[in-house]
Amino acid sequence: MKLLKKILKEADSLTGNVLNKHFQANFPNHEFDQHDAATLGLLEDMVGKTNSLIVLVESDNLNGTDALTRMIFENYVFIKFILEKDTKTRGESYVNSIRYNNMKLFDLYTSSKESGEKVRQFLSVEKEKFIQKFPDLSDQQYRQKLKDDFLRPLNLNSEKKLTWYNFNGKTNNFRKLCEHIGKEAEYLLLYKLYSSEVHATQALSYFKFKENYIEVFRKKSFDQKHHIDTVSNFLMDIIREIYGYYKLKSDLGRFNTNVYVNHKTVRELL
Repeated sequence: MKLLKKILKEADSLTGNVLNKHFQANFPNHEFDQHDAATLGLLEDMVGKTNSLIVLVESDNLNGTDALTRMIFENYVFIKFILEKDTKTRGESYVNSIRYNNMKLFDLYTSSKESGEKVRQFLSVEKEKFIQKFPDLSDQQYRQKLKDDFLRPLNLNSEKKLTWYNFNGKTNNFRKLCEHIGKEAEYLLLYKLYSSEVHATQALSYFKFKENYIEVFRKKSFDQKHHIDTVSNFLMDIIREIYGYYKLKSDLGRFNTNVYVNHKTVRELL
């Protein structure tokens, strides 16, 4: 846990370091763009989820740790893919996918179909309220631009291939993305395993059955070391990737030295 907290402390200051030392120090030659927002936004989400994981582990309340580790893995994969190459294009595609999906949600909330009416009833919001709050999403020119902006960066030409990372027309699901960046083993061993908590398929893990005997477990109990080590690896790798991408060599060297000097277990994580 000490190693993870050390790495997390660096990750927590990483965005500030990039903004100050890369953008502010080199303005206007370096201006903050969509791909920067995608990369650093995913990092901040990763940091927040890691904080939540630590809170759960230290309070010995392990329900949710599988789901958090799985989500952290998704952040990790997305950042790795964006920074791998064509970073500007891939980051732009990620941002545009969020805007496009918001438009699809708007369509659901304002739909005249029964599904739309049920959503509005559940939220106790009238259709006109959604339209008034998001007027651009009712404008056909704006909607077409959102669609075009989403399809353009990765040269997608069909709404059937609207996965933002489908850069080659073949990477149309998360497993294939993991394969592309060389993380298929992590997908099979970690993502698939931890998905059972996300999809509510762990019910039987709370019972132990013997003949004429049933034992009930009120909370999950397991060695959390795998979660801690896994997330430590992900964060460490991403810190190095981001410092490298923004050419902050001194910060990268300092980070590597601090981890090496202060933690003997670093050799297992490199």
